[in-house]
Amino acid sequence: PLTWKEREVQSRLVYSTLTMKKIIINKVKCKKCGDIIESKEVNDFKRCACGSVAVDGGHEYIKRIGNKDDIIELSKFENIVIKEVKKDE
Repeated sequence: PLTWKEREVQSRLVYSTLTMKKIIINKVKCKKCGDIIESKEVNDFKRCACGSVAVDGGHEYIKRIGNKDDIIELSKFENIVIKEVKKDE
């Protein structure tokens, strides 16, 4: 009989898990002015006080406007399992 660890390894060899990242929080901090801005809905475009960076997309997509060196990324994601697919043998 297989141990639980051997079964886990065998399972990983037989199945492949398809996942996607779900956006939980779509937020950045501007390094220039210190503003923290968050987009909560689709087309919820937000710009920081100094106008250097902006966010958009809510929980549907990530869009950044501005120089990437001026952005501190604060977004949070969750991995969602779409399905497990049996690998071809």
